[in-house]
Amino acid sequence: MAERAGMMQPEELSAARGAEMRPVAGDAAESPEALRRAIAQTRADIGRTVQEIKERVNRQHLLEQADQLRDQAVEAAREATVGRADEVVSKAGETIRGAASRVIKTVRAHPIPALLAVALLGFAAYQIRSR
Repeated sequence: MAERAGMMQPEELSAARGAEMRPVAGDAAESPEALRRAIAQTRADIGRTVQEIKERVNRQHLLEQADQLRDQAVEAAREATVGRADEVVSKAGETIRGAASRVIKTVRAHPIPALLAVALLGFAAYQIRSR
């Protein structure tokens, strides 16, 4: 089996781990105190980590986050819906104003055919109602 560059064999790995645990020759007198300080620091770090985990999984905290996310989603949906409705109403108004403007221009340009069309529509409505 080909060895990968930079990878340790199991026996090398265990030897390296053992070397990490052994005190350095010059630190023999300070080793117990250094270990105590390291243990105290580790305990403090673990305590802070446990406290942070407790806060993150705290039921009330999770409920507050869920409420915030729900409120954001509702607000986004409302903005999208109302914004779209406003846009549709605005475009409809513009279309109606544009059509009315074109009808008025056409009537002013051709008053006799427009009068005949209105008279014909009025007569048709009268005939339908009188039946």
